[in-house]
Amino acid sequence: MTASTSDPRLTGYVCRDCDTVALAETPPECCEEEMRAVETDAINDPDLSVLLHHVYGLSGSSVDICVSLLERGEATATDIASDVGVNRSTVSRQLAQLRELGVVECREEPVAGGGRVKRYSSVSLDELRQRHREGLLVWASDAMAVVDRLYGEKPTAAARSESVSSSEQTASDE
Repeated sequence: MTASTSDPRLTGYVCRDCDTVALAETPPECCEEEMRAVETDAINDPDLSVLLHHVYGLSGSSVDICVSLLERGEATATDIASDVGVNRSTVSRQLAQLRELGVVECREEPVAGGGRVKRYSSVSLDELRQRHREGLLVWASDAMAVVDRLYGEKPTAAARSESVSSSEQTASDE
């Protein structure tokens, strides 16, 4: 997230007394004192393509599709395929994924001589920003749950490892 005057940068905070963490614009309180800011020196700044890949599972060409639609305003899958340099079927699959995420809209219009053509467009920049921010918060929350499970499972995994070792020892003793 980029800091701006209209969109203050969120900072990570951790409680000095318990394991509570928070994202906030200003230091929140926990355990009756102000939480401390998390040190970020060792953390790489996120790259848009990497961020969208990890949070939404989007490929680099999906990001290129979004950029193409933002620049064009509206386009067919064929137009986008030409812009991005991938085949039309790949673009169609990625457009379906982007529609599911709610960042791309589609409308059909009749074509002279019969048939219909699908025209795709991006949602507004404000809506994109909001959806990405919400998605990132959900992803961060899910990532924290994975970390909590990982460290909660370590003793269990160690116990399983010891159990396997003792089973192997018993089998070799027989």
